[in-house]
Amino acid sequence: MRNMMRTLPLLALLAVPAAYAAEDDQRLMAALANASEQLMPQVATVLAHQQRQISAKCPLGKLVADEVNVMELPAFNLDGMPERGDWHIRYTTTACKEKVARSASFHATAKGVQVEAGAPGDSRTDGRLAKDVWASFQKAAVRAKPGCTAMVLRDTKLVETPKDGSSIWREAWIGRVCGQEMGQIVSFYPTPRGTMFRMSLPSEELPEQQLAPTYQPVR
Repeated sequence: MRNMMRTLPLLALLAVPAAYAAEDDQRLMAALANASEQLMPQVATVLAHQQRQISAKCPLGKLVADEVNVMELPAFNLDGMPERGDWHIRYTTTACKEKVARSASFHATAKGVQVEAGAPGDSRTDGRLAKDVWASFQKAAVRAKPGCTAMVLRDTKLVETPKDGSSIWREAWIGRVCGQEMGQIVSFYPTPRGTMFRMSLPSEELPEQQLAPTYQPVR
């Protein structure tokens, strides 16, 4: 279960302050956008490594940031770099001339900013939630394919788009499990305490044809 996020277009932040924010927040978010741009070499390295696992023959093209999700508002040092805070950025790019989506999570401390690859594809998860979902995916995949340890998350697709920030949504998570495609449908349930999720059983069929278990979360 993960905390709720604040979502807004990053490209807009690079040009003008976010309209929804108060004046102080406007300056804060503009500074975050600037810091994120300075971290692009690190982001490119992390996502290039992820892409080699997904498809070594199709390197990523130029990364274009289009959305930032802020989990913990950052604090900045005198050099303008975050020394506290957590945020997640989604990027559009290309791989073998096809448009793809990638994402990265940022965790700032006084020692610097740690950058990690998020779920590839259209997933709306932040880095921490993606880790939890991928861990559950792997556990289910091992039960379906005992003894398999070679797994990589290849792609994610939105199956049911959320109507708003409090709506249930569903994603198809597609992994390569010991050379074999395997998919699961993940249902996400936002609650005041955070986002919960449930997964379908692993399947070699098109994951869009599956339905994950559903339930009404306690609010």
